[in-house]
Amino acid sequence: MIEIVVFSFCLGFGIFVGFKILKDKNLKLSKEQKTQNKRKKQVYRYSNCLSLTEEGYVRLKDGSFLVGFKFHALPSLWNQEKIDELCDRMAQFLASQFPVKCCFQFRTLVNRNNLNFLEKVEIKSNDESRILKQSNHEHLSNLAKLGFIRDIKFSLWVYVKAKTKGDIDSDLIVNFLDSIKYRDLSILSRRLLTRSRKAEEEAIGLCDQVVKIILREFPLKIELLSREEVFNALYLDYNINTNIPPLPPTTSWANLEEILCKESISFAGKWWLLHGNQLVAVLQLFSPPEKFVNAGMMRILTNNPALNFPFTVLVDFIPIEKEKVEKEISWNKWKLEVLARNRKIDKHQQRKYAEMEAVETELTFSHQNISKMRFKIIVYGDRIDTKEDLKKGIETLEKRVNDIIKYARRIWHGADLALEESIYLRELYETNLLGNMETEGKTGREVMEQNSSLVSFIPLEDSFEGIVQRPHTVKRTASGRPFYLNLWNNPLSQSPLVCILGASGSGKSSECASLILDVIASVENARCRILDFGGTYEDLCEVLNGKMIHFENEKPINLWWYPGLEEGEMPDENQYNILSEEVSILCSYDPTTETGRIKNSVVLRAIQEIYKDIVPRNRNSSIKYEPTLSTLIQKLETFPFSNALELEEARRIASMLRNYEKFKILNSPMHHEYKTLNKIEVVEMDSVLKFEKTIKSALVFRASVFVGRTVGVKINNEYAPTLVVYDEMHEYNDPSRPELKVVFRGLEKAVRKGRKTNVVTIIATHAYEDLADIHGLVNNAGIYIVGKQNQIDTLSKIRNWNQEITNAILGIKNFRGEVMQFMYSIGQGNEQMNELILSDLSSIFLWTITTTPDERNLKYKIKEMFPFLSPLERMAILADKYPRGLQSQPVNEQWLEELERLSKKINVNINFNQEQYKENNNIHTTDNNKHFEDVLIEIEKLFD
Repeated sequence: MIEIVVFSFCLGFGIFVGFKILKDKNLKLSKEQKTQNKRKKQVYRYSNCLSLTEEGYVRLKDGSFLVGFKFHALPSLWNQEKIDELCDRMAQFLASQFPVKCCFQFRTLVNRNNLNFLEKVEIKSNDESRILKQSNHEHLSNLAKLGFIRDIKFSLWVYVKAKTKGDIDSDLIVNFLDSIKYRDLSILSRRLLTRSRKAEEEAIGLCDQVVKIILREFPLKIELLSREEVFNALYLDYNINTNIPPLPPTTSWANLEEILCKESISFAGKWWLLHGNQLVAVLQLFSPPEKFVNAGMMRILTNNPALNFPFTVLVDFIPIEKEKVEKEISWNKWKLEVLARNRKIDKHQQRKYAEMEAVETELTFSHQNISKMRFKIIVYGDRIDTKEDLKKGIETLEKRVNDIIKYARRIWHGADLALEESIYLRELYETNLLGNMETEGKTGREVMEQNSSLVSFIPLEDSFEGIVQRPHTVKRTASGRPFYLNLWNNPLSQSPLVCILGASGSGKSSECASLILDVIASVENARCRILDFGGTYEDLCEVLNGKMIHFENEKPINLWWYPGLEEGEMPDENQYNILSEEVSILCSYDPTTETGRIKNSVVLRAIQEIYKDIVPRNRNSSIKYEPTLSTLIQKLETFPFSNALELEEARRIASMLRNYEKFKILNSPMHHEYKTLNKIEVVEMDSVLKFEKTIKSALVFRASVFVGRTVGVKINNEYAPTLVVYDEMHEYNDPSRPELKVVFRGLEKAVRKGRKTNVVTIIATHAYEDLADIHGLVNNAGIYIVGKQNQIDTLSKIRNWNQEITNAILGIKNFRGEVMQFMYSIGQGNEQMNELILSDLSSIFLWTITTTPDERNLKYKIKEMFPFLSPLERMAILADKYPRGLQSQPVNEQWLEELERLSKKINVNINFNQEQYKENNNIHTTDNNKHFEDVLIEIEKLFD
């Protein structure tokens, strides 16, 4: 008894002395120190994060662990069935059996770090195409800075209650006294959470089990965050003014709270606060909609291009044990039953009773569970540096908050989504930071429902990002996300055929020209051949130093020539078919009829014999032989066919071909310029219209085959990537010119083997019905790019599109000179992916490919005024004066007159210098070059 009294006295005396010492020390503090301490309390920040393990798990002060994952949302904006199915699977995931209690937080960061999307696309050319491509990238970069291209990051953070028996490893009283002695309560928390090695290993093991279950059961593609990624996410969430986080701590026992809590948080008693220098507001869902809407309800927020400002969507899930829920439901049902006996129950209570019975029934299923959910949106304002910035910043933040509420209420009928009140904002804001989530559901902001109802609030949808493996093209989706494309590496389809459909004036040719530029600038050793009608690509070809092919110059295209002929390589079966098809066109017979099949067999036999004679001779001779139409005529007249019918048909065909032997353009070897493939070549089909009907058909067929057939250019024994473009295919369906329709026969003969020779073919026309003659070919297309259409019933049925996609295409709107819209449909069958794309063009590229009459006329005027300037320099002059073409502003006649006067003055000086040069060889051309530089300076003055 005496020992107990002595011990109690000593303990009391020790506590008294300790408090006396602390009091004396506080009295010695100066007023300045007290003021500093007071200020520290005002801006004091806390973090529940204790340390970061080597595995990348975050130790929390309450004894649990935080594990981070990143996942890829489902590209299902145009397929409601997919997102409905995903929500069901997500509800099942949240009801999974974990070894310990787990709480889930889904974080969706919108419009953060959105300027790095251009890094995936390399520019490998060093000519004019590089300049044009860079101008398009600069235009996209400017749009991104304005918020029109957003970045969305989806992550899942799991709070694992991994407590074990060996958690507490220190004496409570000693730790408490040490905390008082050193005036640091964190000593108590750190020692209470110090684990023994065995307990630590057990806790890490539990986290590993949870990670394995999540990686196996999560319904989307998910990855565990690395240690560095976890630290970066933590640091950037606590310090939102920082763009580049420091290196993570090297030891797993470094105090994260000291590292993370750098920026202050200032509360002004308003609906907003200052996190560092950043204005922040918090929107809280106090009550859910009256009726839960469809599974795509979150697309109004995360995939809305009108919300082009930064915000974060937080969705907390705190599972509740089924036994507790069932007991609570039973208790509430019993109370209502008692009231019902006394006839004191109204209609609302009756409905409530029916709902509880329905929930109780559904809880009997293993995949159903009840959870508490918190839904918050953290809205970020502008950076505040001065008092003037604060007033503007508050107005901007208020507009952003109102925009979110406005769009949310359009489909969230009856939901109470409002700003967090100022008196609660101070206490609750830091619980929204990563690692500080209240896992017991005690904030008063929880909504308790079944998982199957609450999962609709999780952002699980995103735009289709396209083909991201080595892309050569980058665009933006209608929802403001980057979209990538690689025509040579399509994992959704092996077909090398692309169809571009668009009504007149919808930008179909501009979109095609954009793809051509991207391929030439970003695909190494790429080549492009174009079959044009109407001079659409004339300026692009001129700017890129390409080759224009016109039939007026009588330079022949000889289909008998093929790559490898001069090296002695035998032709393939497709080469025989192409030549026999041309003979059927010249002789006007149908090779599918019985008589036509006999004629076709005779011609094929003659062709085979010609190549058997000539190809071996090319192997062993310096003189290279190339067959022509005359070679075929001679073979048909002299070859001893096996029966009289074949001899008669051979003589008849030879007689008919004699009528075209005199035409040089049909009966000459391949012109040497066409044997090598330039970076870009354009065959202008307007030039065939001057010829007679049959010759016109033969030339159209030759041009079609010439463009569509790979030339077999090999670099390091590999086929170089070749892009083949057939534009304005509707022109060949003109009833008044039926002879042009043979273009489809040439196209089908030439395109079949493109995949094996690294060739991608693009076919562009007004509507799918224009391609009826090659339905079997285009039905196998791997990519459809569809612009404005009047009706798409046929195409919609072939592609198996739902009503959402059909309505999106019919509702496409283009803004001339600004942006064009297209539906990209990539893949086939169930693997098909669809996305609405916005195609933006820089000013200089817009002037390069424009085909409107007034803009074309202005380009011709500038060319006449300054013929000594390069095509790209002329386009730059127009782009500087009229950045978006002549749609937004008419031509300035005064500017044009001044430009014309300057051009006359310059041309006189140029002619004078050229005459001087002829008379006196000592005058160097550098004088003219210097003069040209002065000219450009004068033109720039006109702009100013």
